[in-house]
Amino acid sequence: MGVSLDIIIVGAGLGGLAAALALSSQNHRVTVLESSTRVGEIGAGIQVTPNFTRILHRWGLSEPLAKYGVLPQMVTQLRWENGKELTHFSLNRDDQMEKAFGYPYYHIHRMDLHNMLLDKARENGAVIKTGCVVAEYAHLTEGGHNGMKEQVILNDGRTFRAHLIIAADGSKSALNQFVTGAKTKAQPTGDSAYRALLTREQVQELALDSLPIEKGATVWLGPDRHVVGWRGRRRKLEAAR
Repeated sequence: MGVSLDIIIVGAGLGGLAAALALSSQNHRVTVLESSTRVGEIGAGIQVTPNFTRILHRWGLSEPLAKYGVLPQMVTQLRWENGKELTHFSLNRDDQMEKAFGYPYYHIHRMDLHNMLLDKARENGAVIKTGCVVAEYAHLTEGGHNGMKEQVILNDGRTFRAHLIIAADGSKSALNQFVTGAKTKAQPTGDSAYRALLTREQVQELALDSLPIEKGATVWLGPDRHVVGWRGRRRKLEAAR
């Protein structure tokens, strides 16, 4: 039995919950501080590649992954202006991913993956606290109960101490300035992404049934932009531009 640490994770997104699940499964005492008043995830579909599928299986999430995920058979790439097929390649067709890498490749909705991680982390004993907005961090040079010298101070004055703090609250994290000594801001890249969800009924209404999305992902390639469509959560069509 190794050393058991008190660990604080700031942020209950996918990264924060994955860290909470991994650490709590090793008998560490984990507390997750989330700024929102409720734990949730926004977004649309994402990809779970075989290397991550392997980890999810190790964490005991193979059944919910198979329940909520979709196994795309292939990726088809089309020319944007006329729909002519440029190329295609296999993913799970004939179990190619599993044969090559040991585990399959999934499409899944972010919310479903988020809920899977949340439920399992709680099952492992991780404590999730909402409405916790971090104002600053501090390192105690002296004292500290049971060796806990790392400190999180919330905007309402509450203080939490731990042996280790993990910041998983994004590019605007207060830890950036604490570590680097300077305020940093995310810089615009000039790229944008738009996402949409279509129900099966909407797909039929828009006469999109003929698209090869049912078998996997379809990519329309054009100059300086592309569109991707695939079957996702509860048989909805996911699209990203």
